[in-house]
Amino acid sequence: MVHDINSGRYIESGTVVRAYSPAGLYWKQGLICSTALYVNQDDLIFSACHFDKQPHEGDYHSEFDEPVVEELRLAAALVLPIGYTCGVLPIYPLIDSLGFAEYIDLLNTDTIPRLRALLRTKLHFSQERPWQDGPPPPTLGGVPYKFRDETAPSNLQRRIYDAIDASDHVLMRGIGAFVRAGMLTEHRCLFEAAHYGLASF
Repeated sequence: MVHDINSGRYIESGTVVRAYSPAGLYWKQGLICSTALYVNQDDLIFSACHFDKQPHEGDYHSEFDEPVVEELRLAAALVLPIGYTCGVLPIYPLIDSLGFAEYIDLLNTDTIPRLRALLRTKLHFSQERPWQDGPPPPTLGGVPYKFRDETAPSNLQRRIYDAIDASDHVLMRGIGAFVRAGMLTEHRCLFEAAHYGLASF
């Protein structure tokens, strides 16, 4: 569920902003799609996605509905274009997100600096159990990000993004399972378990 940054209330549509942990592997180049952004500023990687009320009441793409399906659509555009024989790109979105009850203009030149500043001040990490959130971004004291050496295939990324129907809850469950499997592979003790969630797809 996405909660508004100002009121704290649950919102059904608007913009969700999420930082990524250095536990993953990333493209160096950013990506701009019709309703989503992937931003790499070296010490802080984050996404911003417009989202709408889920079209199928009760047809959940995950048990927690987090991230929202529009974020998974962007995640698929990031992780799928490398091809079957070229390894994997295990991105690692953090748990906390910032929600806005509006569709932020993602093409406005002021948007990225504003969202970056908000993430730096609003993200919180557990002091007692620092492992439960994933390692924080470098700008918040974490280790540096790791990047793929290749140039990002931005045209293919946008084609994948445009081809995904976020209202297809079965497809979104599959993408969600794939993204989470990649996250699990970053933990050696869970490497085998990473494949269990893909068995039914």
